[in-house]
Amino acid sequence: MEHLALLPPVKLPSGLREKILKEIAKKEKGAAVFKTVAFGIFSLVFTASSVSAFIWMVNTVRQSGLGSYFSLIFSDSRIILSAWSEFFAALLETVPITELIVTLVLTLASLWSVSMVAKNIYLIRPAIVIRK
Repeated sequence: MEHLALLPPVKLPSGLREKILKEIAKKEKGAAVFKTVAFGIFSLVFTASSVSAFIWMVNTVRQSGLGSYFSLIFSDSRIILSAWSEFFAALLETVPITELIVTLVLTLASLWSVSMVAKNIYLIRPAIVIRK
């Protein structure tokens, strides 16, 4: 530290701090714009994919006969109570697990990417404060 005391003090140019802060803000805004565009594209892709996965899941549920099990639940519950273990085993065999998982994952990814778009839009253009 002794050698630093021997150096003369350096005078910084006027406005240097403001220029640095403006450049940092400009870079942060550029990154936010990039993220907004990227997550916007992701949200469109995930939303379209989740809609097609939902249609796929609905068609699979129709083909599996899952609806007939639910109609049996609401029509005659005595049959279900008498043979509940066989009923629930048969019900689990007809549930399209893969389609449900794919639809759920794509829907959650779509919601997440939309939330990231909203977050980054706020960083690009902060909320307008209304003063009374």
